[in-house]
Amino acid sequence: MIQIQVRFAAGTLLIMFLLAGCASYYPGDRYGIQPPDSRYDDDQVGVLAPTFYGYGEGVDRSSAEDAAAADAIYRAMSVLLGEASTVYAEKMRRVISDIRRLDLYTVHQTRRIIEWDRVGGLYQVILGVRVNLDAAASLLVQHTIRGGRITDRAAGLRLPDEVVPEVLPGQRLQDVLSRPVPMWGAGEKPVFLVYHAQTLGDPALFRAAAAGANSYLASLGFPYLDYDHVQEILSDQDLVFSDIAGRTSALRWIASRFRNDYFIDVLVETSGRQVSANLYQAEAYISLTCYDSFSAEGKGSVFYQTPAVTSSTSLFSARSLAVQQGIEAAMKRLMADISSSLVADARMGNQYELIFISTTNDQLMRSLSQRIEYRVTNVRRSSFSLDESRYVVVFSGTVTELEDIVYEAASMVPGLSDLYLVYQRGNSVTFHTGL
Repeated sequence: MIQIQVRFAAGTLLIMFLLAGCASYYPGDRYGIQPPDSRYDDDQVGVLAPTFYGYGEGVDRSSAEDAAAADAIYRAMSVLLGEASTVYAEKMRRVISDIRRLDLYTVHQTRRIIEWDRVGGLYQVILGVRVNLDAAASLLVQHTIRGGRITDRAAGLRLPDEVVPEVLPGQRLQDVLSRPVPMWGAGEKPVFLVYHAQTLGDPALFRAAAAGANSYLASLGFPYLDYDHVQEILSDQDLVFSDIAGRTSALRWIASRFRNDYFIDVLVETSGRQVSANLYQAEAYISLTCYDSFSAEGKGSVFYQTPAVTSSTSLFSARSLAVQQGIEAAMKRLMADISSSLVADARMGNQYELIFISTTNDQLMRSLSQRIEYRVTNVRRSSFSLDESRYVVVFSGTVTELEDIVYEAASMVPGLSDLYLVYQRGNSVTFHTGL
């Protein structure tokens, strides 16, 4: 009997030991968390639930910690998306703000406070937490946010742990963490204009497509110009195009008159039919092409065909619904495709147009552009005549700073000391050479 009890006790201890071993190992196994002294596999660098750090503030310690955990999730998402996170930044923040249970996207009981403070009645916290990358990626895909390593079937994603942030003496906690990818500042986001180059087709369907495209741009936080309003302005500006006729000159004038960085040309076609007494079906064929407003460089193009869309109202209603669905899907694809190009342009600087009136001496203008080139990222002449010369300038500063550079450059070129500003509109600056 005593031997049976001893064997039972030994067996129980063995089972408890095995269970304890499973309990301590399972989180690391599930999330790919490596022991501190281990090396990552070269084929799968990182872990499934890496530690990311975030900053948060709130009226109490708990709310500040939740805000910091949400920021850590945002930072992990930004790394997964890469440059596309710059385009989707505002939409990502809305998605994260709607999360009701942060623990669905982090590993339980892995929060670690790095530093905290209380300023102006608000708690401020920097903490680290392990982020479940696959769960975070699935959340982005649900909201049609893709790019970088986020695809429709993103799974088994791994990233290395972030380096523990260092808080310097006297440093504000909100200044400790830098953004994983560059961000546009206030007023620096590119401006879009959605327009229709071809005059064929139903104008009402194009207006619906333009409205849908503008709505999607707004959801990403991008400013846009309203095409109908621009058309009204163009109708009052016939004299502007007296020297150069055609659509190209009109778009060039729009880009210079307003701050307009990119055009999106929309082509819309539909097909439809009545399938029964009170049922109509239609498909939409959407083509979108984005290009640079000043250089006409193509940034990306997509084509999308909708499945059959039904309506019990009318054939026009079915066509309109198809266009609405098609333009949203096409815009999602387009913005995902051009996100890297937009960020690359942003890193180079803002685009400006310099217009010089009375450029009768080409040698002086060449000397002027060379002087300007030393102070900006890039300068390129887009057109020349004895009456007027135009230059596209890429510059990281403001339009006022660019004006100062032009004045300084002109003062170094004999014969251009009388150069003066005529007018400035948006990102377009016009000077008279004084010749």
